[in-house]
Amino acid sequence: MAEQNRKSNDEKRWRNQAKETVDLYIEAIYAEVRHRDMAYESRSVIGMSVDFLGEIPKGSGFSGFCKLGAKIDRMARDTVTCEHRNAVAWLNRLPEIFRDAMVYDRALRGREKIVAVDPLRPRDPVTKLWTDKLCAEDLHCSESAFKKRISDGYFELERVMGLRERQAA
Repeated sequence: MAEQNRKSNDEKRWRNQAKETVDLYIEAIYAEVRHRDMAYESRSVIGMSVDFLGEIPKGSGFSGFCKLGAKIDRMARDTVTCEHRNAVAWLNRLPEIFRDAMVYDRALRGREKIVAVDPLRPRDPVTKLWTDKLCAEDLHCSESAFKKRISDGYFELERVMGLRERQAA
C-alpha cells in the first residue's frame, strides 16, 4: 500500500515545476500591486494639508523633488517576465479554491504572522505561526480540506501546464 503513494522521479520533477510556477504567480501579483500603489504615491493637496497641520506650505520655486526617476527604477526591478505571465495564465485556469490554497502553501504556511506590537517593546512583536489550521481558518475550510485543495491544485496545475497527461477518471 505504501508503494502506491510513492512518487516517481517524473512526478517529483512535475511537482517542483508546479511549485516554481506558483512562486512566479505570487511574484507577478505582488509586482502588480506595487505598480498600482506607485501610481498613488505622489503628494496631494490634502496630504500636504494633513502633514503641515492645515497650512499648505509655500513653494520654494525649486522643482528638483521629482520622484519619477526613482519610480521608474523601482518598476524596472519589478519586471514581469514571460514566465510570470504564463504562471498567471495557468493559475487563473484553476478553480479559485485550489489557487488560494496553493498560494497560502507557498507564501504563508510555515512563516510567522505579526499579530500585535507592544508600544513599549516595538522590537519584540507578538507573532503567530501560519500553521495548516490557521491557513484553513483563513480560507474557511477544515485542515484536511486545505491539504486536499493543495494536493488537488498541484495535480491540476501539472495537467494545465502540460506536464501530466490527462488521466481517465
